Amino acid sequence: AVVSTQSTGATQWGDVQSKSELRNKDLEENNLTQKFYFECSEAESYLKEIAHLITNDTPTDEASAETMLTKHKTVQAGIGDYKKKIDTLKEMLDELNDHPLITRFTNRYKYIFEAYQTLDENAKKRRKGLEDSYNLFHFKREVAELDVYMNSKEIVANSTDLGRDYEHVQVLESKFEEFYTELTTIGQGRVDDLFGSGKKLLDNNHTMSPEIKFSMEVIESKWEKLLELAAKRKLTLAGSVELHKYHRDVSVLISRINAADAGISFDLGRDVSTVQTLQRKHQSMTHDVQAIRSQVETLDSENHRLQELYPGAR
Repeated sequence: AVVSTQSTGATQWGDVQSKSELRNKDLEENNLTQKFYFECSEAESYLKEIAHLITNDTPTDEASAETMLTKHKTVQAGIGDYKKKIDTLKEMLDELNDHPLITRFTNRYKYIFEAYQTLDENAKKRRKGLEDSYNLFHFKREVAELDVYMNSKEIVANSTDLGRDYEHVQVLESKFEEFYTELTTIGQGRVDDLFGSGKKLLDNNHTMSPEIKFSMEVIESKWEKLLELAAKRKLTLAGSVELHKYHRDVSVLISRINAADAGISFDLGRDVSTVQTLQRKHQSMTHDVQAIRSQVETLDSENHRLQELYPGAR
C-alpha cells in the first residue's frame, strides 16, 4: 500500500511538473508573441510618422536647399539606425517559427519590412533631389560670380588707351602686365574650379545635366574670347611702346640736329690761338654730326621695321 501510494504521488508530481513546464513554455511564447505584436505596432507607427517627414517641398534658393538637406540628413540617419529594430523583429519572428500563427506573423513582418525598404528608398531619392538642388544653386552662383568677374576684366582688355607718350605707355604696359598675370593665374584657376565642379555634377548624373553643360559651354566660350582679347591688348600695348619710343627718339634726334646746326659758327678766328680753339670745337661737332648720321640711319631702319609691323601707324 505504501509503495502504491508512493507510486501514485510520483506520477501526480510528474504530471504537475509537466503541466508547469508546458505552462511556462506557453507563457514565454505568449510573452514573445505580445512583444512581437508590440514591436510591430511601434514599427508601423514610426514608419508612418517618418514617411510624413519626407516631403516633396522644392527649395527656392541655395540657403533653403542647404537647410532642407541638413534636416533630411538627420531624418535619413534615423532611418538607417532603425534598421536594427527591423532586424530584431526578424529575430523574434524566427523564434516564433513553430507558433500556429506563424503565417500571420510572417505576413505582418513582411509588410513592415517592405514599408521600411520603401521608406529607405524614398529617403535616398529625396536626398539625391535635395543634393542636386543645392549643388545646382551653388553652381549657378559660381557661374554668376565668374560672369561678373569676366565682365569687369573685359572692360580692361577692351581699353583703347595707347598712352600719351613713351613714359605714359610704359606705365600702361606695366599695369596691364599685372592684369594679364592675374587673369591667367587666379582667373584661370576660378574657371578650372568651376569646370571641375560642373564635371563632377555631370559625372554624378545630375538631374539638370543639360543646363549645367550649357552653362559650362557659355563660360568656356566667353573665357576664350576674353583671353584672346587680353592677348591682343598686350600685343597692342607692346606695339605702342615701340612707336612711342620711336617718336621720342626722333624728337631727341631733331633736338640734337638743331643744337648742332646752331653750333655752326662762321667765325674764322683772329689769331692762332682762337683759330685752334675753333678747330677743336669744329672737330667735336664733326664727331657729333657723324653720331647723328648713324642715329638717323638707325631710326630710318627702325621706321621701315615699324611700318611693316604696324601699317598705317604714325
